[in-house]
Parts: sequence; structure tokens; C-alpha cells
Amino acid sequence: MNFVRSLCVFITFLSCLVISVHGQAAARPGPGSGTRIGFYSTTCPNAETIVRNAVTAGFSSNPRIAPGILRMHFHDCFVQGCDGSILITGTNTERTAVPNLNLRGFEVIDNAKTQLEAACPGVVSCADILALAARDSVVLTRGTSWPVPTGRRDGRVSLASNANNLPGPGDSVAVQQQKFSALGLSTRELVVLVGGHTIGTAGCATFRNRLFNSTTGPADPTIDPTFLAQLQTQCPQNGDASVRVDLDTGSATTFDTSYFNNLSRGRGVLQSDQVLWTDPATRPIVQQLMSPRSTFNGDFARAMVRMSNIGVLTGASGEIPTATTRPYTFLPRPRVGYYSSACWNVESIVRSVVQSNYFTNPANAPGILRMHFHDCFVRGCDGSILLDGPNSEKTAIPNQSLRGFNVIEEAKTQLEIACPLTVSCADILALAARDFVVLTGGPWWPVPLGRLDGRVSLASNVDLPEPTDSVAVQKQRFAAKYLNTQDLVVLAVLVAAATAQGNRGSSRGGGGRRPRVGYYGNRCRNVESIVASVVRAHVRSNPANAPGILRMHFHDCFVRGCDGSVLLAGNTSERTAVPNRSLRGFEAIEEAKARLEVACPRTVSCADILTLAAREAVVLTGGQGWRVPLGRLDGRISQASDVILPGPFDPVDKQKRDFAAKTLNTIDLVTLVGGHTIGTAGCGLVRGRFFNFNGTGQPDPSINPRFVPLVQNRCPLTGDASARVDLDDGSVGRFDTSFLRNVRSSRVVLQSDLVLWRDPETRAIIERLLGLRRPSLRFGTEFGKSMVKMSLIDVKTGSDGEIRRVCSRIN
Repeated sequence: MNFVRSLCVFITFLSCLVISVHGQAAARPGPGSGTRIGFYSTTCPNAETIVRNAVTAGFSSNPRIAPGILRMHFHDCFVQGCDGSILITGTNTERTAVPNLNLRGFEVIDNAKTQLEAACPGVVSCADILALAARDSVVLTRGTSWPVPTGRRDGRVSLASNANNLPGPGDSVAVQQQKFSALGLSTRELVVLVGGHTIGTAGCATFRNRLFNSTTGPADPTIDPTFLAQLQTQCPQNGDASVRVDLDTGSATTFDTSYFNNLSRGRGVLQSDQVLWTDPATRPIVQQLMSPRSTFNGDFARAMVRMSNIGVLTGASGEIPTATTRPYTFLPRPRVGYYSSACWNVESIVRSVVQSNYFTNPANAPGILRMHFHDCFVRGCDGSILLDGPNSEKTAIPNQSLRGFNVIEEAKTQLEIACPLTVSCADILALAARDFVVLTGGPWWPVPLGRLDGRVSLASNVDLPEPTDSVAVQKQRFAAKYLNTQDLVVLAVLVAAATAQGNRGSSRGGGGRRPRVGYYGNRCRNVESIVASVVRAHVRSNPANAPGILRMHFHDCFVRGCDGSVLLAGNTSERTAVPNRSLRGFEAIEEAKARLEVACPRTVSCADILTLAAREAVVLTGGQGWRVPLGRLDGRISQASDVILPGPFDPVDKQKRDFAAKTLNTIDLVTLVGGHTIGTAGCGLVRGRFFNFNGTGQPDPSINPRFVPLVQNRCPLTGDASARVDLDDGSVGRFDTSFLRNVRSSRVVLQSDLVLWRDPETRAIIERLLGLRRPSLRFGTEFGKSMVKMSLIDVKTGSDGEIRRVCSRIN
């Protein structure tokens, strides 16, 4: 009991030091109440005029900045919300992502910001400047105006890898609908916002495939023949790919409805534009917008306001990135349940990461506990010990033997997927310390949360209790942190034991750093774009490659961990095992590897390529992307006899056990099986259920009776056993929740899928994913989280593996 009390005192008092001791350093602007019109009416009354004048000046010098700024605002809002993160410079920021390389108008936003800093220092965010500038760009091209709600704050995270899920020039209507719907935008808003292409241009590289190399012939037949000849002249097959072509032929500098008229005549430049006319879901909207009674201007204004409020940061959630004179208020002290609404599953996510890392390396337990102690005793519990740098706290002698940093990074990665920019690293460290104590047989205690992360980390500040300190000195050091003698005894004994165990663990040597987002940095900055490009090409040539690659990644991780061993060829390799003989997509991984060996020789593992490719396969079928931790090594062992995978006839209890053995919980089970929303199964696997279930001579009575004859027709009793049948009837090519709805309706072909609806626990999760039960879960978000967890199963790092030169054989 005294131990628990001392730990609670330790957590409560030291966690608050970053606020109570460092005061102003930890303070942030007070909470905001969201965006509103007139937000700056008193703090910066000329803000809109200053922005308008800057945009007008830029437009006068170069009219192309109008569509550039409009597109920049769109790209900003579609990646982590409208937080100005697209404006941040750096080697791996959003600006460096391929879709953003041709953006223009950054200098206009910088000019407006400079003027606003002179007039109202530290008041107007870059995100608000961009939102206002987008409106003014439309007005300058003779479009409508609208009142812009302001009050956004600027984000602090800008990663090129987050820009992978922007709407693309080759997207179908279904894919566009998925991407817009994921951000709360309707199909009508999709068409209206894409109508912004009434101004601007596109590079030949983005649409030349339609002119010379369509899958249906030498050119896309939906293009007007006269217009096709014009485009072929402007963009010859072997010409300069960077040449620009007007998106709205004949009216590219005027914001009007001409763009929609061009679509109706087969004169859309981008494939993603032209399909708005050919798809029955969007054609009626285009027809209305091009009619004499068009409401395009009003619809566009309303859609822009809706889009500009996607994921905005307000109050203490972001920053105004300048020295500010605005008043500050102290933040509330940490409290139990701080994230109950903002990130309700924070503790379970941290606990899951801690558990998987503890079983991999038990020495992480004392390492994390000691790390938390060292963090709190230097500048308070602010996560400053986690910061890298040549003179950071990490480099101080007492901290050089710390271990477990990878655990905090892994938990942070998963939390950024689940609750972006919400949970601090300091809070993660506090939770992880508690959870490791529990795993080693210690007590549990409620952890107050709500810390912020510090920005200062200096080795010179590290003045920790020493092993040679007298009792008097120890009492003095602990008293300075509001801890009494009892706290000293309990915590000192605990940390001393942790230190001893940590030193014993470090003498054995470690296995290297765990995977993390941004692992390759400047060593191979184009790794994600190269993999995405190759996978995109292979999925376009054969859509079955998307589910094939996703299934391949699953099969790899469930056998000896995510080490790329499924890619190795050989007479008795994993590829030869029965469950793997129908896998497809190996050639895509090999091609990506070959291109990466040219760009970054001996750098990127095949295991990482497969992990990235699985994410791209989901995105290309309309699913939601996620940030992929990288840094795996390739395994050297691949044996067919090791391939024991979850099977198509497994009951729920066995599936739960199989997933739990891989540190995956029941939500992960249901979500990952939800990947069956794309893909097919061989008739030989399912035919028994539809003709002779359990030797009865009748179909499985739990199957929807209307579904039985459909499958029987596709898989006749004496037909080809290798023929394929869709796993998600009616929506096999789209990554959506249709599969889960089919499970609910008993319209699935695999017995292992159908039984998920019969079990109360898995049924409740399906209902939450479908929005039928509270608290609801978003399938796309949960799938990304579960894929990250799965991709970290038994990864090879350090000396455990290698970087293969060719994915099908060891070096």
C-alpha cells in the first residue's frame, strides 16, 4: 500500500513540475471555441485587407498564383486538416511530396505573413492566411466571394508520407467519394470542389497515359476525338512531361461553369475529372451545375467553408509560429481521465505496445521506469529525455544506458494514427512506466494525464541522484521535488533495482532500434513514393494484385514475424505452402526492390517494401492510408513447415487465440479480417458449405438463403475448384465496410468470416464499426492502427537480419 501511495505521489507531484516549476515555459494560449467569422475583428482588424492586398499584388505579377493558392489550400486541408502544415519547409515535409512539388504561391503567403507580423505580431495563423488567400484567389478570377471563418492555429507536424492519400488524377469516382467522405464531404461537395479546376493547369505527365496508352486501346475513348488530337499535339508521347495544359480549355483564367460544359463534351483533361460525367453517381450533379440555373458559385462557397474547417486546430491544440504578445493562461494540471473524449483508447494503445515489447525484451520494463524517473527529475515530467540531439539529455552519462525509447516511439506512432496531435510523449512515458510495473508483478495505479512536451533538452541540466549520495543528500534532492523520505526509500529501491537489471540487460547487447516512421530520412527519401508508384502500376494492370499484396503481408507477419520471408523462393520455402500458392503480387515487390536498389543501394529491406505495398494496396482500392513505421530487416529462414495460419474454417475462439499469440486483440482480429472487403477465395475452399455442409447434403443453414444460389452458380459442384469467388459480394473492388455489412447479413463465403457475427464480442465490434453501437469505431482508422500493430510482430532489427539485394533470395 505504501508503495502504491509513493508512486501516486511521485506521478502526481512530478508530473506537474513542468507547469508549476517552469511556469511560462509550459504555458500555452488559452482554449479557443473554434473558427468564426470576424475572429480577428479586435486583435487584428486589418487582417483580411492585408491578405487581400498581398494576393492581389502576387496575382498582378503572375496570374497563375490564383489556382496555385486554391490548390494549396485544398492539399493542406486534405492532409491532417487545415493547419498550414503544407507551408512548412524541410527535407521530408508535405511540400516535398510528389503531389505538392508543382504548387505555387508560397511567396504570397509568406509576404502576407510578414506584413501581418508587423501589424499584429503573433496573432494571425498561417492556416488562416491560406484560407483567406484561397477565397481572394477565386474572387480575382471573377468567382464568388464568401465570408471566411477564422481562428485556426498552425500545426507542428508536416510529413511527406502523410500526403500519399490526396485525390489523384487517375482516381475513379468511387475512390474520390471514399477520400472525400473520409473527411465528411458529400458527393455533391466533391463535384463542386473539383470544379475549382475551372482555373489552373496540369502537367502532361499526369494525363498522358490517357492519350497514348489506355487499357482499352491506343487512347481513352471517352476523350472527344478533336480534343484528343489537340492534347496529343500539346503533349507528344516522348515530349516534355512538365509542359502545362489548361484544365478548362478556353476559359482557364476565369472562374465559371465552362469546366462542366467541357466535361459533357468529353473535353476533361484529367481522368478523375472526365469520370464525373461518365459515372451515374456524379453526372446529374454536373448537369445541374452547367445548366442556366446553375448554383455553382453558391455551392462552391459553402463547400469551401466546409472544407476549410476540416481538422482545424484551435486554442491550445496548435501554435502561432512567432514570438507572440497575446495573453497566456496556465493549463489545468494533469488529471485522471484527461483524454476520455479526445482519445478514449489511449491507455489500451499504450498498454498493447508495452505488452508486445515486454515479451520481446523484458529488460524494457526497468529501462522505461528508470527513463521516467530520469525525465521527471530534470526539468519535470515533460518528455525532454526523449529528444535527440548532440547535447540532449539522452547524451548525459547517467542516460546513456537507458533503454526502451523504441517503445515510446512505437506507442506515439500508433496514437498519432488514432488521435493525431492529441497525446503528449510525456503522458505516454508516464503510462508506459505504470504498465511495465504491472507486467513485472507490481501494482496498478490511475495515472493523471494532460502533460505537455517540453522543448528544451540539455545534457548540462542532468543532475540526478547518484549511487554514492548520502542519505542526507538524497533527502535534500527528493525534498526539492516535493517527495518525502518514505517516497525516497520506495522509489530509490525500485530505481536501483531497475538500474541493476538495466545494466545486466545492456551487457547482453541489443537487437537494434525498432521500426519508426521516417526511419530512412535522407538515406532514401523517395522510398515511399517509389513503392507507391510501382504498386499503382501493378494494380492498374491487374486489380487482383491489391488484395494479393495485402494478404501476402498478413501471411508474412503471421509466420516468423514481418521479415519478408514469404518472398523467398525455394523448393520448401513459405511460398510453396498450400495457403501461399494462390498469393499474387510478388513481381510488384521485386520491381520496387530493383528500383530502390538503384536509388538507395543496400538500404531498404524487402520486409519494409512489403509493408508499404500493403498500405498502398488499401489506398488504391479506396481505403484510408496510415503512417508506416519502417526499419525492419529481412529474415534468412523460410520454411513451408512453419506456415500455420488462421484458416477458413476456424471458429471464433481459435481465431482469438491465434491473434492473441501475435499480441493482437479482438478489435484487431475483426478489423484485419475486414480486409476481406477486397479479394477472392477459391471455389475449392467454399464449395462444401454451399452444397454439403458437414455431410448433410445441404448448404450451411446459417447462410442467407438468397445468397446460396449465387455462389452455387459461380462455384458449381463439379466445376473448377481453382475458380475464384468474391469475398465481399457486390463491392469486392472497394475497400469499405460492405464486407462487414455482408457478415451481418450472412452473405459471406468463408465460414471463419460468418462466425464473427455469432460471437457476442466480435458481433459488438462489427456493430461499432458499422455505427450501430456506441462508442462507434471508424473502420478505416481502426484498420490502419491494426495494420501498424501487425506490421511490428517479431520484426528483425540489428544483427537479426539483413537487407536483401533481391527479395526472392538471401544474400
